[in-house]
Amino acid sequence: MASTGPSEPRPSEEPTPHSELHGRGSEHLQPSLVREIQRNSKSEKTRKGYLGMNKRFVAWAFANYENLPSLQSGGLITETWRTSLQLLDEKDRLAEMKDTLSSCEELDNTMLIGKVNLESALKHLYRHANVPLPEWFDEQVSEYTNALRRVSAQERGVDPNSTHERGKMALPYQLYCAISKKLLVEGALGALLIHVFSWNLAARAHSTCGLCLSHLQWENDGLRVYIPHQKNDQDGEKQGRFPKHVYSYPSTPEICPLFCLAAYLACFEVGKENNAIFPHANIYAAHSAHMERFKVKNKDILQCYGLDPSDIGTHSNRKGASTYVTSGITDGPSMMSICNRAGWDTGKVLGTYLRYESAGDQYIGRIVAGHAPSSGSKFAQLPPHFIPGVDMTIASRLARLTFAAFGKTNTLDIVLEHLLANLLYHEKWIHDNLPGNHPLRSIPLWRDSSRSCIAQFVSAESTHDRCGNDLSPTGIPMNVHILSHCEKATSKLNTLKEDIRDVLLQCMQERDFECGNITPATIRSVVSDLVTPLM
Repeated sequence: MASTGPSEPRPSEEPTPHSELHGRGSEHLQPSLVREIQRNSKSEKTRKGYLGMNKRFVAWAFANYENLPSLQSGGLITETWRTSLQLLDEKDRLAEMKDTLSSCEELDNTMLIGKVNLESALKHLYRHANVPLPEWFDEQVSEYTNALRRVSAQERGVDPNSTHERGKMALPYQLYCAISKKLLVEGALGALLIHVFSWNLAARAHSTCGLCLSHLQWENDGLRVYIPHQKNDQDGEKQGRFPKHVYSYPSTPEICPLFCLAAYLACFEVGKENNAIFPHANIYAAHSAHMERFKVKNKDILQCYGLDPSDIGTHSNRKGASTYVTSGITDGPSMMSICNRAGWDTGKVLGTYLRYESAGDQYIGRIVAGHAPSSGSKFAQLPPHFIPGVDMTIASRLARLTFAAFGKTNTLDIVLEHLLANLLYHEKWIHDNLPGNHPLRSIPLWRDSSRSCIAQFVSAESTHDRCGNDLSPTGIPMNVHILSHCEKATSKLNTLKEDIRDVLLQCMQERDFECGNITPATIRSVVSDLVTPLM
């Protein structure tokens, strides 16, 4: 098919050196360089998704040509699909489009309902070929794609084999815990860390795979994680400037993000070159493939929760964490805090006046870590940390021994210190619950006898750090404070009941009662002495 679209400038065989471009205006830039800059506005994965959707649209138009009068009489579909053909042909994609068409046995409306938005894909096609959008494009394409979705929903309603939910389902909290435990026991520490951090950050697995140690900071009682680049925050100006707070959950190590991070860094030498936690170039693809195999192998776990392996994916963690925070508990945080945590756009007005604050994010961080708001004082549990009396010379040496790949990164000393404390705190649990050939049981830390000198100074209950400073839990809502005071009052009342009984029995055993020494005034005095300290 002859192309009638605009011709694309051919790249120069020898690109202009950077030194020659310095000081020039944009009119002197090589077309190839301009084209490359334009391509960077969309990631390679997004461009491939757009191309796939455009090919599906063209294939759908071919298949329905005779059944759609609008294709023959002109209008929206005719204009769009003919332009698509021309532009795809111009990009040397016509052969691929024909292969797609020939491989489609059933072409129906559902072809245009996918992960990639048809409207965005067509806009990208026009933009990439420098073809102005027609005036009618936005209104008519939106109307038409909405109609397609409605038809697709009606077809799913009468199809006995279809599911009620589009895309992957949200991961239930209980299943999240079960998968975490299985991954830990199997020794898949990399997959476990991505799994747990994607849940705790309410982030896409692709964003989690791109984390570096320079994105981690320690503050007071938790880890602060920065994600400088996300799908919906390409330049990092919306959410990349604000940290996501991650907390420890010592009572259940398999879902404790700090324990999972410590276990992974202790077992694998990573980050030597580029400071990346996951240095593998294709770590996201490798993680996705690993989890697909894991789901098939452990489908019995999924079936216990009424799910099949195809129902969940890596994005289910992000959906599951957001759903759990909003609907899985009865006293969750504000919706604005949740949107900020997940990086969702809240609109121009709300985004301008309702800004990020750490308290709301800290509350979310505790909930997704596993702390239940209804647990009272346990919700405010501190992470394992060193207390006064610890020999930091030994602790620093063991930290560099355990995390050898990051031992020279001075800015992360405080992070490594808390990761080391986490491992020492769970030493008995590790040896009691993990198999003998588990990689975490063979790290150098357990072979160094000096660890016993500092292990006794690790605590998750003490409210003082190793310097003797007060350590206060953050992200604690008012209802938890009230529950904590109720628990203390209940404990004191129980103690009071025992004390009153013991004092009165003692008086009676001394026969003060028979001698007439016990009077109403005496009883009031005894009770007053016991109750006054509690007031």
